[in-house]
Amino acid sequence: MSSHLQELESGMTMQAEVRADQLGNINIICRVRKAEIIAEAPTPEETILLTLQKK
Repeated sequence: MSSHLQELESGMTMQAEVRADQLGNINIICRVRKAEIIAEAPTPEETILLTLQKK
């Protein structure tokens, strides 16, 4: 996911489905890649669908 965020241009968004125990790592990746989580939605598979935006 880090490489996908790196490839995005400023203002672009992407979605990623992650497990709840990965959120800490995702927050670190977002900080490093200058992105932010703009939406979270639980899924029936007990994962979280995140919408990320590059700053």
